[in-house]
Amino acid sequence: MKTLSLILFYIGILGFTGSAQAGSFIKPTKDAIWYTGSYQSVLFDTTNFTSADTVTFFFDEDRSITLGGGPAQQGNFTFMLPTEMPSLVSKDSVSLLGVFRRNRYLWQVLGETVKIRKPSGPAKKRTVYV
Repeated sequence: MKTLSLILFYIGILGFTGSAQAGSFIKPTKDAIWYTGSYQSVLFDTTNFTSADTVTFFFDEDRSITLGGGPAQQGNFTFMLPTEMPSLVSKDSVSLLGVFRRNRYLWQVLGETVKIRKPSGPAKKRTVYV
């Protein structure tokens, strides 16, 4: 069963799922620039999702960082990007993935490329009181 799940996962990443194309990303758009430490939103079409569907968002290049998730029918998720993401900032672009599950089984995987950058500008001064 585990082997079957892995096969379905990779098929989903390649975009060959036989499921309906529910949940296409509306936001972010291709190659959107996201800054570390900023709040970002993912918005997608919820047409064919049911109350049994959930979604989790992460970057394919660093799956140790879960950005957010919840009921897929919500369709709009906002989360804060971690301030330290050196492995992702150094890349030209990264793949944001939304992994959708129906009744706990992999159902669909959506992806979009985004660019992760550090915010420019001087560091904020901190006042220390003694």
